[in-house]
Amino acid sequence: MEYKELSPHSGYISEEPGLICPKIGLIYGRGGTIYFDTGASLKQLRLLEEVRAKKGFRNPSYLVISHFHADHIANFAYFSTCRVYGSKTTAQRIRVDETVHETAAIDLGDVKVEIIPFPSSHAKGSLILRLVGEEVVFLGDGVYEAVGFEEKDYYDRSLFFEMALVIRSLNAAHYVFGHESLLTVDDQKGMERFLGEMEGKIKAAGGPRFYVD
Repeated sequence: MEYKELSPHSGYISEEPGLICPKIGLIYGRGGTIYFDTGASLKQLRLLEEVRAKKGFRNPSYLVISHFHADHIANFAYFSTCRVYGSKTTAQRIRVDETVHETAAIDLGDVKVEIIPFPSSHAKGSLILRLVGEEVVFLGDGVYEAVGFEEKDYYDRSLFFEMALVIRSLNAAHYVFGHESLLTVDDQKGMERFLGEMEGKIKAAGGPRFYVD
């Protein structure tokens, strides 16, 4: 488990091995700190505190929740002083101070971010976060397939093509997945390769769903 720096104003706390445990994204500027998801490990929180102390992160701080699944809100109680951004669906599970219906902006002084509603087969009410100018995008689990339908994983055909439109508009240099990456190369070229391959499979399969092998 480690802290990985991505750009002048962003990084993430990696997963704890052996747990279903997403990354905790960090975006920091003169005007405060944004956390993306809460992780699901106390070891992640300890490492987060070490990184905060070393870098001297400033408050007030914000928390953006990518979606409502338990592993992404497991440590929510430890972020009680943060102003929370989430979707209407997420707000049914936890406290949300700012419900995101359309793209929202937070200005940290020397870095600006966009919180973007994201069409996703994986979870209703998903959000992603983009650093403006640094082209880093935190995806949460938004690009993953849905889990558990008739014990098979699947993509909703319509949602996948809507998702692809949003992703292609971002043209990011780096994509941060909540768990393992689906890309062979973690940039726009890798994302385009993934989208193209999946679109071909979905079109060939026909029907409203594409079941993932």
